[in-house]
Amino acid sequence: MPRLYPGYKDEIRKKIVREAYPIFLEKGYDGTKMEEIAARLDVTKAAIYRYFRTKDELFFVSITIHVMEEFQETVNTSFKSENLVEAGDAFFDAFLKVIQKYDTLKRDARCAVLNNEALKERVLEYQQANRKILECILTREMRKGHIHPRLDAKDLSHVCLALVSGLVEDVSAGMDPIEVKGIWHRTFAELLQIQKNYSG
Repeated sequence: MPRLYPGYKDEIRKKIVREAYPIFLEKGYDGTKMEEIAARLDVTKAAIYRYFRTKDELFFVSITIHVMEEFQETVNTSFKSENLVEAGDAFFDAFLKVIQKYDTLKRDARCAVLNNEALKERVLEYQQANRKILECILTREMRKGHIHPRLDAKDLSHVCLALVSGLVEDVSAGMDPIEVKGIWHRTFAELLQIQKNYSG
């Protein structure tokens, strides 16, 4: 079998993640064997373990990177609308879709992180990065005069993500998605104190 490790480490790690991701997504953590990932790469398991110390680490990185990329796309696409209320609704719909896609993997991801301090730190880094993306959007909207200027974009991004995450959990628990979206719609506008007289 060819060896993986010649070349640039970051590029090789990305290649492993790229091949592991669809297997984890299809089969989940328990259903995925490292031998299967190695076979897909045409290498040995030992070659993979040069770049990822454990299956937990590979699983976490594979799924989290894709969730992060989809979240960024969700925010950037949703907030293209000049109408901030419509943009908020689009964000809720897109966020719900991303979370539902990975719903079956949430338990596995939590288990992977539970006893691993390094992965816990990475979770915090990803969460902070997500908040920063939304914070930049909200700051831009404040400068345009769409959001009340006395509010704090950093605080708002934190609260908005906490709110949408909690509401999406309600949908996962069985609440009517239309009812939950209505709660988001009303609260989002009040939370941001969206200015009634902006043109959009």
